[in-house]
Amino acid sequence: MESFYSSVCLEIDALYAEQGVMYGSVEGLNSNIIGRLFVGVVDTFGQLLNTFGSNLVNITKSIKRSELNEFVSSNMLKTRVVDGIAYDKAMNIEVDVPENLKGTYKSAVDAIGAVYQRLNAINNGKLVATSFKEILGSINASNKNLSQQIDATALIMHRVLSGSKAAVDVCLGEFSGKFAVKVPFSKVFLSTKEWVDVRMDLISMESRLQDVRRMGETITDIEGTLKAIVSSVNDNASEVSGKDLKNMSEIVKGIALVFDSYGMATTRQMQLEHNYILCLNRLYDNAR
Repeated sequence: MESFYSSVCLEIDALYAEQGVMYGSVEGLNSNIIGRLFVGVVDTFGQLLNTFGSNLVNITKSIKRSELNEFVSSNMLKTRVVDGIAYDKAMNIEVDVPENLKGTYKSAVDAIGAVYQRLNAINNGKLVATSFKEILGSINASNKNLSQQIDATALIMHRVLSGSKAAVDVCLGEFSGKFAVKVPFSKVFLSTKEWVDVRMDLISMESRLQDVRRMGETITDIEGTLKAIVSSVNDNASEVSGKDLKNMSEIVKGIALVFDSYGMATTRQMQLEHNYILCLNRLYDNAR
């Protein structure tokens, strides 16, 4: 399935192509073309963002407690029994793994945690929402600070992406192995301590799943502001420069990548939790 970020990039590139312009090559274009492209970029992003936000929130809308936290709370005795199983007794039992898990559960969990930390998606989403409102206000007021505001937001997004790209790539790499449904326990858990640590780490990240609701609210806020920007630029196309257009394109691509990466991380987290529960049940049935 095509990612949200990829969809945004493809749609923006298509908009430039429709005007016979290479992406980023807007010097010398008249204000009408720049205005149409600006509107197209903002409007397209808003439409895609609405769909993405709905899909993301639907995945986690019923979460009050994560699947793993719910299971452990309801199966404390079973969990303690499995924790007490000797490693050499469990190591050769075939246990469940997420599709294409490349390494251990611990390395995957650590990679997901790093993505959350680097993205700082909730705060950066709110920052972009506020920035878009300021951009809207400047367009409506024909404010000369418009370009500076867009420049500043583009710079922030560049810093966020520079700081998070490596973590996102590592996380994606953790799920790029050969397809497998079950593997020996010792391949994905290197010790009994690691077995317990993975569970505790996943439960500690429960709030990340719950934060999807907050992100959904931010996405709705951004979408509404983008619609207003479209209307304003239609009336004030001359206020937007070629530089503004390029920077706005970079901003929407950047925040698309932030949201997309956060969605990827939450999906991987839920996969690990589900399969961890399957592992726990498997060990209980076969090694106690």
